[in-house]
Amino acid sequence: MVALGLGFSWVIGRSITHPLRGLSAVMQRLAAGDTAVTIDGTLRRDDVGRMARAVQVFKDNAIRVKQMQAD
Repeated sequence: MVALGLGFSWVIGRSITHPLRGLSAVMQRLAAGDTAVTIDGTLRRDDVGRMARAVQVFKDNAIRVKQMQAD
């Protein structure tokens, strides 16, 4: 039972930390000015999905700022 509990904990933890690490990498690339980055997880219906959608807003705004500067 303990091994099974540890296995479930590991799977659940990984399902949360892996997407968050991906979002962190995306945010770092956006901060560096890379607006060609793809944001995964925007269709998720959990907190990670909400965070991904917020990062998408930052990306869209960064693209608009670049376009306005070019104009």
